[in-house]
Amino acid sequence: MVMKCDFTGRVLLAAVEFPLTREGVAQMLGRVRAAVPAGAQLVRVGVEAAGHYHLPMIAAGVWPDGWQVVELNPAHVSAQRRVNGQRGVKTDRVDLVAIADLLLAGRGSAVVACDEPLIELAAWVAHRRRRGEVRTATKNQLLTQLDRAFPGLCLALSDVLGTKVGRLVAAHFADPARLTRLGPDRFRQFAARRGVQVSRPVAGRLMDAARTALPTGQAGIARQILQADPALLGDLEARSPQPGNGSRRCCRRPSTTC
Repeated sequence: MVMKCDFTGRVLLAAVEFPLTREGVAQMLGRVRAAVPAGAQLVRVGVEAAGHYHLPMIAAGVWPDGWQVVELNPAHVSAQRRVNGQRGVKTDRVDLVAIADLLLAGRGSAVVACDEPLIELAAWVAHRRRRGEVRTATKNQLLTQLDRAFPGLCLALSDVLGTKVGRLVAAHFADPARLTRLGPDRFRQFAARRGVQVSRPVAGRLMDAARTALPTGQAGIARQILQADPALLGDLEARSPQPGNGSRRCCRRPSTTC
């Protein structure tokens, strides 16, 4: 949806919807151009950021040369709605009024056309960041299930899923009763056969945690879920950037990419 006003706030083109297609944008531009007063020296265009949906409207060549295109933070638009007394009302028409007020106040970040290498870099960084977020969410899910199946395990190991012994316990001994029956010596032998070295103090702490654990009523289903998620976590970690591996972080700002 688009509307046009002058720098006094007088509406020159009332809010009108248009399809986000080549033909729709061309027709919209024709109506906006017709509403621009003769002799106008500056035309400012404000586009509210909306995920990726607004990107076609800030692409190079969409707006006429010489028009100043700025990108508006949705949080600023929301705050302006509150200033206008329409905090609980969110419609496109209400947002357009808020956007116009922000433009009249000189707000907005200039849209900068990035070269293809920067666009590619930003896309790959976002791709890696999303994988990292999924990895973190999966890890938190695993810890939640472990808390249900084996309460107190985190007291024996400071980082359950960050150590080999912790992952071994999560994969094979989410039932603390099974770990208790095995005993510390046999557990150490079990771990050694799988390439995990466990010291006697660590084994002792794990046995103490297993003997004193009070599993919840959801422990059974939690253990079943635990059988599936470690493989997913391992795959995500193999494909996601890890702390300290030399990967660089990238920030995306409204007006630039660094």
